[in-house]
Amino acid sequence: MDVVYLILMIVIIFFDRKKVKFGFSKQSVLAIKGFGTLLILFHHLSQRNYGHIFNNFGYLGVSLFFFVSGYGLYQSYINQNDYWKKIIFKKIPKLLQYMSVTVVISIVVFTLLGYPVSLKEVLISVSGNRLLNWYFLALIIKYIIFVISIIASKGNDKLVLFYTIIFIFLYIVVLKAMGADTFWYQSSISFVYGIYISMFIDNSRVMEHRSTILKFNAIFFVLFFIIINYTTVFISISFLQIVITYLLNIIICNIAFVYFSSYTSVSILNNIGEKSAEIILMQEIALFTFRNKHIYLYNDFIWVICSVLLLVFLAFILNKIIEKIN
Repeated sequence: MDVVYLILMIVIIFFDRKKVKFGFSKQSVLAIKGFGTLLILFHHLSQRNYGHIFNNFGYLGVSLFFFVSGYGLYQSYINQNDYWKKIIFKKIPKLLQYMSVTVVISIVVFTLLGYPVSLKEVLISVSGNRLLNWYFLALIIKYIIFVISIIASKGNDKLVLFYTIIFIFLYIVVLKAMGADTFWYQSSISFVYGIYISMFIDNSRVMEHRSTILKFNAIFFVLFFIIINYTTVFISISFLQIVITYLLNIIICNIAFVYFSSYTSVSILNNIGEKSAEIILMQEIALFTFRNKHIYLYNDFIWVICSVLLLVFLAFILNKIIEKIN
């Protein structure tokens, strides 16, 4: 099935596109979110049918989301007064709203499927379990880190990046010391990288050399991806694994940033990007519904089609509920 996912991804990226002249924009962000959402979805599908390609792409999809979050936060910070207040009083509460509604929907669906939910599961769902994706708490933590960095910088824009690097480093160290799963921190560098790109990279210069940049990054991405996932040379060398993982995060951000500065999606990636939060939040329910002890679709194609259709429906429902609340 991974080959099917790969072909579908290629078709969407290279055929649902139009060339743009104005560089990185809101449409670029939506396309990157759509691309990241598909990587995460194909990763979760691949995990459940023993794939060998997209099974290793999950953290790279997350990396793209952290990248555009860091980029967008810094752009908003330099263009809006007291932006840290908006983060605290608008952006974080909205994420918590999405998370709360998702937990309620998950409780209802899992209970109807014959898998009751315990109070303990609900209480710890914020850290990630079958009720709620871990990514949203990780994103809130990065929002808080960014706010602290703004306050600590005392109006010095350049120091925002410095403090964010320090706090993200401490975040990684603490999580490693706690024995947290690697997915909690292995994509975090992309949040810092997004801020760096927002601060220092001239998009017009990037557009001038986009072909060279894309080719260079694509070659190294394939090389490092093969080394870390399909060779045994560096498996026992943890330091090199960490370095290559972080390089892959940066490289895929470079590829996405440059490509989607040159092209934007006509419809598919943009539409997926607009509903990326809902799609990610509803994935666990959708994929579980047709493969459990009561219902089990053995044919992979039928399972994928049914799961994706249900996912679209659940994402629509979540979106409408949030709209009603607001």
